[in-house]
Amino acid sequence: MGDNIVKEEVLTRRERERLMHRKEIMDAAVEVFSKKGFFNATLDEIAQKAEFSKGTLYLYFSSKEELLYSILQENIGKELNVRLAGVFEQGKTLRKELEQMFDDLSSLAFEKKEIFELAIAQHVAGYQALSPEKALTMNDAHDKFWDKQLDRVKGAIAEGELRNISPHAITGILHGSLDHMMLTRWFCETPEQLSEATKAFLDILFNGIANKKETGQ
Repeated sequence: MGDNIVKEEVLTRRERERLMHRKEIMDAAVEVFSKKGFFNATLDEIAQKAEFSKGTLYLYFSSKEELLYSILQENIGKELNVRLAGVFEQGKTLRKELEQMFDDLSSLAFEKKEIFELAIAQHVAGYQALSPEKALTMNDAHDKFWDKQLDRVKGAIAEGELRNISPHAITGILHGSLDHMMLTRWFCETPEQLSEATKAFLDILFNGIANKKETGQ
């Protein structure tokens, strides 16, 4: 029986407190960054919001840049990896996979509204607030997701699910719509409304907006 016992890592009280304080600092930074912008925000304001001294912040983060990078990596990067893992590898139609992806990220867009706004603003700006090395890490993660989408679109074209038109154009529509949905939530006030908006978007994507097909194409 003893051989079947799974040992779990047990954190000490000090380790738990450290993780809690780190999260409190990051949560405060998200709020300050959202209100003032990254460049206008100061560590003094973040410390005040988190109810810590500025010196305490330096025990957890060496700079404002490292704080921003940690927020992007831990609050967005890890969460997206969990939500999107295997979404294009389930043997479903592309439409079903997209329904799952948009539904998963719809709820996340409401749960972490301020963080998404911060992340997309940084993405649009090319992560200029980060060092070249950290910016490259963020852009590499974005490029990998783009490549995965592109490959899946190419597969759907080869399978006859999509028209044989530019896979890059299709991927661009998907990618841009996903970014816009996470940033604005398509101006919906509830996750339920956003879910309905997602269904409408996918209907337009797969069936078009014209009442009749154009001739002479």
